Amino acid sequence: MYLTLSLTICIIAPALFQGTAVRSREATAVAELSRLETIWNEAYVRGDATALDRLCADDLVVTMSDMQVLNKAKAIGIVRSGKVKFQRYETSDIRIRVYDKAAVVTGRLQRTRNAGGHTAEDDWRFTKVYIRRAGTWQVVAWHASTVALTVSKLAARGVEFTQESRTTAMAWSRTPRLRATSLSSYTNPNTKSDSDEEIWRV
Repeated sequence: MYLTLSLTICIIAPALFQGTAVRSREATAVAELSRLETIWNEAYVRGDATALDRLCADDLVVTMSDMQVLNKAKAIGIVRSGKVKFQRYETSDIRIRVYDKAAVVTGRLQRTRNAGGHTAEDDWRFTKVYIRRAGTWQVVAWHASTVALTVSKLAARGVEFTQESRTTAMAWSRTPRLRATSLSSYTNPNTKSDSDEEIWRV
């Protein structure tokens, strides 16, 4: 009986220890990634291209709504140029999942930015992929898509609709030529030149 009990303990103990060690490593990784997410957000508000350069891998790919795909040089170059200023860059509903040397961060991003004298508000859902190389976490992919805007949400932003456009609940999301009588806070990016598009959207 004692022999059986001893053998059982010898089998179970390493498994329990291994499980505890894995959870400890994941908790440490989550804490570090949370710290890096804070640095990322603050870097945009400060216009700190150097901090973003450290956070981003050389093979970074950035994909956002209504915008061409950007590499690391272009994405950070926009911040470094100072052509876009962020007054607000806040994330919420954050979820961090760790897969050994890779991690996925998802959440909501709300930004206020100014470019060329124009101020815009962004409300996005994002997905960010980190890879750990030589003990350091870096972002290799970042994707953000606009949160669906209903007629009521657009109205709250100061957009006044004609009766024709109001009867089509998702008219704005389907066509850029929404018939609005006043665009006090919404500016259609499709009216800008191609050269302005990157600066306006990023």
